[in-house]
Amino acid sequence: MVYAEKRQFFLDGLRKIEQFTKQSETDFPDPPSLRKFKDSRKKLDKLLQETAVWIEENRDIYDINLLTAKMMETEEFCTPLIGPIF
Repeated sequence: MVYAEKRQFFLDGLRKIEQFTKQSETDFPDPPSLRKFKDSRKKLDKLLQETAVWIEENRDIYDINLLTAKMMETEEFCTPLIGPIF
């Protein structure tokens, strides 16, 4: 995968996370899932803000290894937050 494709793949993934954080609380009828959703949403919102800054700061750097590392870091952060809710 070339850099532009990988970057687009990463941005698409971030949009999906953003959509998840904007999901309605009414989508989680049972209290434990709703509580996990609210906690995860706060952490994911912070991640999205930090990642947006990172992407902006690194927009002129075309280092595929750096991008891959950031993608893996983001995935490692998100997986434990999103997984238990679903």
